[in-house]
Amino acid sequence: ESRRIIIRAKLDEGTPAGETLTRLQFSAEQAVTDALGSDFLQRISIAVETKQDIGILDSDTEHIGGESLAHCTSGFAVVDLEGETGISTAGHCGNYLYDDGHALTWQDEHEGDYGDFQWHTGPQAESAAFYAGKSNKTEFFRRPVERVGDPQVGDWVCRNGKTTHKVCQKVYELDVCNEHYCNLVKLEARRASGGDSGGPVYWGRKAYGLHHGAEGYPRRDVFSRVDMFFDAMRVSIILDN
Repeated sequence: ESRRIIIRAKLDEGTPAGETLTRLQFSAEQAVTDALGSDFLQRISIAVETKQDIGILDSDTEHIGGESLAHCTSGFAVVDLEGETGISTAGHCGNYLYDDGHALTWQDEHEGDYGDFQWHTGPQAESAAFYAGKSNKTEFFRRPVERVGDPQVGDWVCRNGKTTHKVCQKVYELDVCNEHYCNLVKLEARRASGGDSGGPVYWGRKAYGLHHGAEGYPRRDVFSRVDMFFDAMRVSIILDN
């Protein structure tokens, strides 16, 4: 259902974690190449993660992507030109939002040519990470953001939201407008619901967008591209470097 194969391994005491993760990553990629050919690696994501990376417990001490914001979902952490950090969500979610019981302070928004965005600051630290979620839980599988993606038709992406949690499907169409919201990316089907707006759209550790809503007939999910953040609001995604 989740289109994931998860293998968990416990390291022997004293085993160097960094070196082992590198070896496991290479072994996994080599196994796929041997079985299916190197071209298949372009169509799937392989990630070796430590328990610390996936952090199965939700955080109530950080503003992090993939958290419940009352009637919406948080997206990715951002930073502006002055170094101020905050958390993003969809622009149509309203300006008065709470995270972990803390009021967030609205900073800026864009609802137009570049998509559907806003960002807020709050009393807690922001993290260069997000919750990837699973099929029945939103604040689950903490994952670092390493890159910003450029979506293309046929790419697989996943979206995490407070209502329908993690759902993965293919990119169906680019450069879509929904009323005055433009530069949206359309997916193959309508799988999201109210409350999922603003949630992270990703693949592996690559950030692609924020969930916007649905468009067209038949209705299909659409998301705003996070590579438009800077043009829209002069902020960028915080990456785990």
